[in-house]
Amino acid sequence: MQTIENNVLFRFMSYLLCLLSIWGYGIFLYFSLFEQEFLIKSVIFSIVLTIGYAWSYFFRYSKQYFVKLILALLMIFVGVDFFRKLPETIYDPRIPLLELLISLLLLHSFDLPRRKDILYSITSSLIILVVLTVVSFSNFIVLYILIFTFLFYLTLFIMDSNIKDLRFLSVISLKVLGFVFFVVIFLFLILPKPTGGYFFRFVFAPKDEAINMSNPASNINYQKKIEDVFKQSYTYRGFKGEMNLENRGLLPHVLVMKVKMPTITYIKGIHLVKYDGKKWYNDNEQEINISSSEYSYFSSLPSEFSYSNYTVFNSYFMITADLPDILYHVPVPSEVFFPSSFLRMKGYNFYSEYPLVKGITYTVISIIPYVDVSKLKSISYVEYDEFFQKLVKQNPDLRNYIELPPISNRVRDLAFDITSGENTFWGKVEKIKNYLETNYTYDLFIDPPKSEAVYDFLFIQRRGYCEQFASSLAVMLRILGIPCRVVLGYLPQNKELFTGFIEVYADDAHAWVEVLTPYGWIPVDPSPFNVDNQTLKYLENKSKSSNLFQMLGLDEEFIDRIKFLADLVFKILVILIISFLSYRIFYVLRKNYLAQYLEKLELGQIKTKQMKKIFTMFIDYFRMKDIVFAKELTLREIKLLNIEDKIFQKFREFLDLYERYLYGPKL
Repeated sequence: MQTIENNVLFRFMSYLLCLLSIWGYGIFLYFSLFEQEFLIKSVIFSIVLTIGYAWSYFFRYSKQYFVKLILALLMIFVGVDFFRKLPETIYDPRIPLLELLISLLLLHSFDLPRRKDILYSITSSLIILVVLTVVSFSNFIVLYILIFTFLFYLTLFIMDSNIKDLRFLSVISLKVLGFVFFVVIFLFLILPKPTGGYFFRFVFAPKDEAINMSNPASNINYQKKIEDVFKQSYTYRGFKGEMNLENRGLLPHVLVMKVKMPTITYIKGIHLVKYDGKKWYNDNEQEINISSSEYSYFSSLPSEFSYSNYTVFNSYFMITADLPDILYHVPVPSEVFFPSSFLRMKGYNFYSEYPLVKGITYTVISIIPYVDVSKLKSISYVEYDEFFQKLVKQNPDLRNYIELPPISNRVRDLAFDITSGENTFWGKVEKIKNYLETNYTYDLFIDPPKSEAVYDFLFIQRRGYCEQFASSLAVMLRILGIPCRVVLGYLPQNKELFTGFIEVYADDAHAWVEVLTPYGWIPVDPSPFNVDNQTLKYLENKSKSSNLFQMLGLDEEFIDRIKFLADLVFKILVILIISFLSYRIFYVLRKNYLAQYLEKLELGQIKTKQMKKIFTMFIDYFRMKDIVFAKELTLREIKLLNIEDKIFQKFREFLDLYERYLYGPKL
């Protein structure tokens, strides 16, 4: 039977580990979901934990039958409450699981009389750490793991050793430390965290309890939520479906979403087709509801064109601030995991069933059409016009993409002058784009236009923001008979290197142009801050690899899985190499330290309870020196061995003391 644990330092280190796990829960969930309630809960949990550890120390000799009964009942209550709430959070059970683990940890802290009970608490804190590595996608989780592992090591050493000079060499502690560190780092690097949709085409997403999911249109909160979202200073007004070129407010630097996707590119919100000289807008297109299948999965979303040759592009969205009811995506959306019973589509713009409230996560699986850039650039203007006319015969509504209000002849002349001498369709597009990039200044602080907005930008102010650049490109392309439309969305700039999440801020709101090509709609951005060439290059590279895979008869989804497994194997190899090098460094350091310590060891000052520990250290030293004793040898026979080693000579003297410790009167 274990004795009562009286080591105050061991208890205190265990308390620090539990406290660190609680604050890891609060801090990392706060920076993931931006909810202060997690920080507040951490404070409350910390107070309860402190009281619990103090209680369990002062009453460690008491049986506490009544307290144990109360704790057992509370544990049952906490478990039942977890399963009661689980159906409400079925899209993301990890946070309730974390809170369940912390609740059990807190309750258990009131009854820690023995070492094994304290070890249970340490194990619970370790489990919380593992869950945090799955939930959090902050780079600071690595620093947290290092701090936690260091404290974990010290705690195990204090439990395992009573020799002050050897506390950093506890064999048991170091073995457990290496295992824990390897497992936790492995889980953090390998597990998809909340990016499950990105890797496995599955998403965990919480629903907003304030919205009636079954019939939001009849819910007052739904309309109020929409109005409240557009009242926020960080919400881009153009997402209402109208981009007014006479009015543009400055947007703050507020994080609105985090996105996991293979490359930084344009995140589309909506496209606008009609232009009246002052604003871009859409007509009242017919709204179509798209119902989800089981698990809020939307398959085979309607597409404007039929694509036979494409690759897959997965993007995972985590909303960090309330946003309008727009399904942000990377074109062309094909499948969606979204916590809703239906999506809405108007003119191939996709909308959610309710506003994107903070905390919602969803996955969009887009298709990337095959793009042969060299062939695209070789299409003549005449050939392109023939291509467009054939499309118009099939779908007369495509004429909307070349319609214009009365435009100044000066604007028309400029469009033809810029593209004169260029016979290819894409060459004309690039000439106008390059002209705008090099001859106009990006400026958010301009006066409202005094005439038609594009004319004012091109010939009067000669400066403006992305809306002016995009509008000017779209108008001049339509003058040439090239169908296009203005797109509103986000152009992110920052990507977290370790986690791969792309941070999207409110002031990343952007306007660009989509041009209709034989390969579908392709983004063209004339503003100085653009990644359209980078995006086109990405499309070309993906198309080449996709084409190669098809020539080999391989399925693209199968290739994606192979790539994921290859990345997984690579990360495992890196972890193994780092672990091996770390072990070798420690091995050499420990070998040298053991030699120095054992050489200076004063045998006359060794206490009885230290004898076994010292014997183990001698054996470890000989093992490192490749000196191995046969198992059948007795201690006296070992003493007679002829081994030329100064530490072995000291070991002979020590064996006399060790024999007395094992077989004779205690020292």
